[in-house]
Amino acid sequence: MLFANAANAMQIPQFDKLSRDDQATYVVLLAKGSAYALYDRGDRAGGDKLVQLFNDHGDTGGAAQFWKYLEEVSIMNKNNAADPNNKQPPYEVEHGFALMLKNNGIVVPVSFLLTINKNFKPSSPPSEKTKKTR
Repeated sequence: MLFANAANAMQIPQFDKLSRDDQATYVVLLAKGSAYALYDRGDRAGGDKLVQLFNDHGDTGGAAQFWKYLEEVSIMNKNNAADPNNKQPPYEVEHGFALMLKNNGIVVPVSFLLTINKNFKPSSPPSEKTKKTR
């Protein structure tokens, strides 16, 4: 995975502390921003595929897949942190989202994903819980 400006990234532990509504809003904004970008660059098929993916609210839909990929990225972070020779920075929420899109044949650069929610402000105060309830 490519690393872009991590200053705009949402750290996974920070994301885990958001309220469920704020987490959902964050993911919806990533999905909408990605679809708009695909359409803007003339990739109608990619935009349509992304919209269809997130309109599927089942186990294979975009939201369900996102949570699975986010968990995989969290595990990679834990494994990397346990390796004393690891020099790689932690993966962030946007990396998990990009991986999910890529594995569905949709390419949106992480560098763009980092711009979508750069001004995101949670509507609720952060929770002290760090365990996902999904």
